Amino acid sequence: MQQKLETHDLTDQQLDESYWLVTHWTKIQREVTIAIGVLAAIFFIFTITRVVFLYALQADSSEKFVNDLKISLAATQSFPQPELGLGSVIAIPSGASRFDAIVDATNSSDDWRASAQVIFTVNGVDQPTDEVLLFPGDTVPAVLVGGVGGTAQKVTARVGDTDWRRLTASEIALLKERKNISIKDVSFSTHPETGISTSRFTVVNASITSLWEVGLRVILLSAGRSVGVNRATIEKLDTGQERTVEIRWFASLPPVDDIRVVPQVDFLDPRAVRETPSPIQRL
Repeated sequence: MQQKLETHDLTDQQLDESYWLVTHWTKIQREVTIAIGVLAAIFFIFTITRVVFLYALQADSSEKFVNDLKISLAATQSFPQPELGLGSVIAIPSGASRFDAIVDATNSSDDWRASAQVIFTVNGVDQPTDEVLLFPGDTVPAVLVGGVGGTAQKVTARVGDTDWRRLTASEIALLKERKNISIKDVSFSTHPETGISTSRFTVVNASITSLWEVGLRVILLSAGRSVGVNRATIEKLDTGQERTVEIRWFASLPPVDDIRVVPQVDFLDPRAVRETPSPIQRL
């Protein structure tokens, strides 16, 4: 008996397509494999090309960095760090085997900032150091209060560790805006009975920034000669604010006719600047 092939009601076209797929399946697999291999080769070539390009770019950047570093070093050598100048040491007796001392440190450069230690010495023995901050053109007194170990005539001073930093043009411009602290209403009086003297002066912050702290070097002068030295500190001095400072002096002093007050503030240090609310924010 003849057996009939089940076609599940397929059309002639569907049968032809199925036959073609069966007879060409091996060829299709081979062509797909070739296509995948070609794509993999293209991706590999692209990856290698990109790696080579990035390496060349990095090498060029490194060479540029080295060249810039050489130029920077050459510029530094062309503009060597200046030296800090020290004046004559003035020693002021303040008791038995005790003394105060003062020496002016000067930064004569045009665009260098110096933070330096000044070391006072008596008979070869170092006293506590004083740190001074000098912007271009500054003269700042380094002071020693309560020195011990010898007579006032044997005190010397030398510059210790110094941190020099060359300022940029923008920093110099900013310094001109911020460095504006003035002293006014200077007076000095001595109580006729106790002999205790009092110096008074007013510190004015006319700069554009409020400050957390203002250090002061205070020197009493008699006929141009230093006869007393001390330090003081003002905290939270806002822009436009005035603050009166009063210092008492218990040692016997000659007639004082002037007071030299030198502020010490790192105007370029963000930590020294105190952010204050504007008038609109206060409302």
